[in-house]
Amino acid sequence: MPIKLANLFKTHLRRKRIKELQELLRQTHPTDLVKLFPYLSLEHKGSIFDLLAPEEAIGLLSVIDVRREKRFLESLNDERLGHLLEKIPPDKRTDILKVLSSEKKERVFSLMEEEPRQEAQELLHYRDNTAGGLMTSDFLVVGEDMTVTEAIEKLRATPKAEIPFWAYVVNEKKELVGLVSLRKLVIAQPTARIRELMFRDIVSVTTSTDQVEAARIVAKYNLLSIPVVDERKRPVGIIAVDDVIDLVEKKATEDMFKMAGTHRDEMISRSVFHIAKVRLPWLFAAWIGGLASLFVIGYFEPTLSKIVALACFIPVVLGMGGNAGVQTLTVIVRGLAIGQIDVSELGRVVFQEVRVGLILGLIYGVLLAIFSLFRFRGSEYIPMLGLVVGLGICGSMLIATLIGASLPLLLKKLGVDPAISTGPFVTTSIDILGVGWYFIIATILLF
Repeated sequence: MPIKLANLFKTHLRRKRIKELQELLRQTHPTDLVKLFPYLSLEHKGSIFDLLAPEEAIGLLSVIDVRREKRFLESLNDERLGHLLEKIPPDKRTDILKVLSSEKKERVFSLMEEEPRQEAQELLHYRDNTAGGLMTSDFLVVGEDMTVTEAIEKLRATPKAEIPFWAYVVNEKKELVGLVSLRKLVIAQPTARIRELMFRDIVSVTTSTDQVEAARIVAKYNLLSIPVVDERKRPVGIIAVDDVIDLVEKKATEDMFKMAGTHRDEMISRSVFHIAKVRLPWLFAAWIGGLASLFVIGYFEPTLSKIVALACFIPVVLGMGGNAGVQTLTVIVRGLAIGQIDVSELGRVVFQEVRVGLILGLIYGVLLAIFSLFRFRGSEYIPMLGLVVGLGICGSMLIATLIGASLPLLLKKLGVDPAISTGPFVTTSIDILGVGWYFIIATILLF
């Protein structure tokens, strides 16, 4: 669908159908329009953007992927970009300014009004991966000594608040001490003080808190927004739930692609050479692992040459081990990502997963042993062959769950993203150790 719509835009542009383009733009939501950008040239994007009405352009800039569309943002007219940035939410404005070159940024700053310019300069000081880098400065603040009437008057004077139904309460030192809902203000007596109405048990994060940790807190306490305070406990911004959702979606997508040994750019790339380049390094690890497994099997060639039936069960033993490992990896990596598992629980988590692997290994080991008895009945190695393949698959699944549980936790403890431990790297390790275990058991029990 995006490709068809992008082609329609290209056709209108090529034939200079301005009225048709403007009508199509009016019918296309900014979010849908941004999805077309990967399929359009820089020139096409610029032509479309020039036809957008101011409110439509603001909507597009508010949802655009700033890192992917850096060249497009750099190409925009300085004066128009400066005026549009004044009207978009502060957090998105900051995201756009961060990807601009220093020269472009200075030119745009010089064309902006003083208030949004100062606001943007303050937010630009915070690092990208912190709560300060994710927050917006559009929020409501009232004093605890204010009356309800005074607070409502202040709320009316602050129309651009990100979360308009909450007001954050500060004391005389400007420290965050609570929050009050708009509903309480509406039904309260006009002369009542804010301190009498506010909710004091408030959860907050600091400007230096990691963004992922801030997202976990929002999810844990089911918040619509979370205040961000400085070192003096003064509120400087808030993180809204929609920003958290965007962050979680982005993080989950990145982890998913890392686990597969690829990158999210594949979804929009039309170059087969680029896609192959992205996948090549991780598949090389699998290729090396395959060679290592080959050498392991070659080492046990005498065992295999005497009992050819052992070769029939190699795919089953390795396949079940790999699947068990991926299941464990998925649970552990996801648990670490959303905070359900902590690195301090390494021993408990690994022990639990190993027990699960042992139970599953025993079940499928018995099933495979029974199958081997019927498939190779009459062989001189029955019933020992059944015992070998049963122990083989049991050991392979046990090894897989041990690696799948311990490696992500160890990487997390070392400060490395656990998502990169999955995919070819772990499955290759499981294959090498699983086939080694299988032939060691066969050699011991059959000779």
